[in-house]
Amino acid sequence: MKKYCPYCRTELLDHCNILVCPRNDIGECTYDGYEVYRLYEETHNLKEKHNSSIHDQELTTID
Repeated sequence: MKKYCPYCRTELLDHCNILVCPRNDIGECTYDGYEVYRLYEETHNLKEKHNSSIHDQELTTID
């Protein structure tokens, strides 16, 4: 299934498993797939850390 840019509706290109808008490179679109991916990874990592800390707290209270 093809994915389209949420801003300009251009078909997104898959570059190393990151969807990028080809019009961003030439300045015609502000959608930055690399920034979206970076923010997704940061959010995912924060959730992992949060879940890990909650799990560690539960283990210490049980002892």
